[in-house]
Amino acid sequence: SAPLTNQIEAFVQDINDVLEDDARRGDRVECLRRMHILDEKRGYLDSLSFETMTNVARTMIEAYPLAGVLGTILAIGSALQSPITEGASTTMNAIVGRFGDAIWSTFAGLCAAILLMFVNSVLETRFARLTDSRLHVRDIVAKAKRELGFAVAAIEEAPAKGANQ
Repeated sequence: SAPLTNQIEAFVQDINDVLEDDARRGDRVECLRRMHILDEKRGYLDSLSFETMTNVARTMIEAYPLAGVLGTILAIGSALQSPITEGASTTMNAIVGRFGDAIWSTFAGLCAAILLMFVNSVLETRFARLTDSRLHVRDIVAKAKRELGFAVAAIEEAPAKGANQ
C-alpha cells in the first residue's frame, strides 16, 4: 500500500478532476455521496490526539534533562541538611558523596533527551507533512462539498425544467 501522504494526494486529485471536468456529471453525484459518507466518519480529519502526542514528545525532550539536574540539586540540598555541629569537611564529604550518586540522574535525563531528539528529528518532517496534508484535505473537502452541492442541484434541476416545458 502507498504511503498515507500519497493516498491523500491521490484523493485530492480525484476530487479536483471531478470538479474541473464538466463532462463528469454522474461522477459529481457519486463524489458528493462519498463525501457525505466520509463526513459522517470525521475521524480521518481528527488530529487532536496526534498533535497532543507531538507536543508531549517535544515537552519530554526539554523536561528530561531538567529532571536530571533537579535530582542533582536535591542531592546537594539533602547533603546540606546535615546538623550545623558537624565540621565543614564532613558536610563537604556528604555533598561530594551525594553528588556522585545524583550525577546518574543527570546522565539518564540527558540520555533520554538525546534519544528523543533523534526520534523527533526522524519523525518531525513526516508529522509536519501529514499535518499539512490534513489541513489541505479539510480545505478541499469544504470546497468540493460546496461546488458539488451546487453542481448536483443544477443536475437535478435540469430534468425538472425539461419536464415543465
